[in-house]
Formats: sequence, structure tokens, C-alpha cells
Amino acid sequence: MNTFSSFQSFLNTSSTSSTPTNKATVAITGGSVLINGLYTVYSFSTAGAGSLAFSNVQGTIPLSILAIAGGGGCGINTSSGGGGGGGGAGGFVEQSSSVTSNGNITINVGSGGAGGGTTANGVNGVNTTLIGLVTITAIGGGGGGGTPTANGGDGGSGGGGRGNTTTTVNLGGSGSQGFGGGAGAISTIGSRGAGGGGGGAGQAGANGSAFVMNFGANGGKGGDGKQPSLTGIPTGTYYAGGGGGIRNGTAGSPTNGINGSGQANAGGGGAIGSAGNAGLVQIAILTSYIN
Repeated sequence: MNTFSSFQSFLNTSSTSSTPTNKATVAITGGSVLINGLYTVYSFSTAGAGSLAFSNVQGTIPLSILAIAGGGGCGINTSSGGGGGGGGAGGFVEQSSSVTSNGNITINVGSGGAGGGTTANGVNGVNTTLIGLVTITAIGGGGGGGTPTANGGDGGSGGGGRGNTTTTVNLGGSGSQGFGGGAGAISTIGSRGAGGGGGGAGQAGANGSAFVMNFGANGGKGGDGKQPSLTGIPTGTYYAGGGGGIRNGTAGSPTNGINGSGQANAGGGGAIGSAGNAGLVQIAILTSYIN
């Protein structure tokens, strides 16, 4: 009997059996599945609940996760007063994580906040949350100021402040997972101080401008969104731009940030009194790790 060969065979068998295989069975509820190169991406793009269930987990399953909250609604005034502030974009969160055991990730995609209508403030967007095997909270975007003395709301990105006719500047809200909103302008001529732009994931909202002679006033531009950067998450699309501020309730065209209100992509803040866009969750896993 060849003792060395037997011992070497034992070592090889032991080494092979002790090496974990990174595999899992993944089941999705309430979302869709797409292939992005070597990765399978589980996408949740409408407001509401969904889940990913992991079973037969072996080894470690790395995850790339993008979570975006609902954008804030725009504030507006349809009288001759100052213009409303643009809605702030929903919070933009990227996180690398992993799964090592069976269980679920429960996902709730936040809806966009309601617009301010005639004279009200925009409503903050709703948070997007992941709980269970992974925990993430993306904060809803701040609503734009709509009442005469309203600052923009704080949020994932801040809402823009309303334009004013007094000496008090209505400030933009602050952003905890993006940028702040712009301030509303002061104008005593024609009562048309313009609202500030809502903040975006990639850029702050601009301040509104005052009414000057016959040139009107310009609402502050909404801050631009940004593209995902984690491996496996599809790139080339901007998300979470801020809504443009309003010149006043009846005139002027807002300038939204890239992926601001009116575009189909997630997390944009509202403009011209509109609601913000719903958020988004995408989870990317190497396809070779999935049973």
C-alpha cells in the first residue's frame, strides 16, 4: 500500500469538502428581475412592499444595494405672490452587504410626497426601507415651501424655500443623504420672488431670483441627481434630481435637476406643484451564486 498517496488523497478530499460553495436560492415578491452582465438584479420600482427570500444559503452571498426614497412635493402659490420651492430628491443610499444565512429582506419603496396645490407646502417624500437580513433606510425628500413664510423641508435632499415679498428669506431645507435646497428670493416689485430649487443627490438646489423690471424672476434650478456606482447595479441613468423652483404660481418654467420632476426615474423632487417621484430599490447578486 502506498501510504503517501493515501495520505495525499485524504488531504485533497478534506480540503475540497471544507471549502464553502457560495450559493443560494433567491425568490422575489413584488418586483422584477433583470440581467446586467454577470449579475442578476432584483428591482423594486413602484411604491409599496416587496421581498427577497434566501434559502439553501451556503457560504457568503455578496450584495450590491441601491435604495432611493420618494421625492418631496413642490410648494406653489397660484396668486401673484412669490413662487413655491421645488421638492427635494429622495435620499440616495448605496451599500455593499452580504447574506450568510436563510431569511428574508423585506422592502418598502417610498412614494413621492404630494404637491402643495394652490398655497400649501409640498409634502415630504416617504422613506424607503429594507429590514431583515439587511437594514437600510433612505430618507424621503423634503417638500418645497408653499406658504408665504415657508422654508423648504429637511429630508434626504432638502426642499427649496418659497419666494417672499418681505425682508425675510425663506431658506432651503437641509439634506441628510443628498444636498440642500435653494433659498427663495425676496421681491417687493410685483410680488414675484421666485422659489428655490430642491436639492438633488448630486448637487444643491439653486436660489431663486427676484423680479426685476420687466424681466421677471427665475426659479432656482433643482440640484442634479447622480448615477449608481456599485458593481452590478446598472449605470447610465441619473436618479434623485431636485425639482425646479417656481417663478410664481401662474408663470415661469422651472428648471429641474437631471432626473427632476416630470422624468420617469426614481426619487425626483416635484415642480409646479406636482408630487415627487416614487423611490427605487435594486439588489445585485452574481448570477453564478444563484441556484
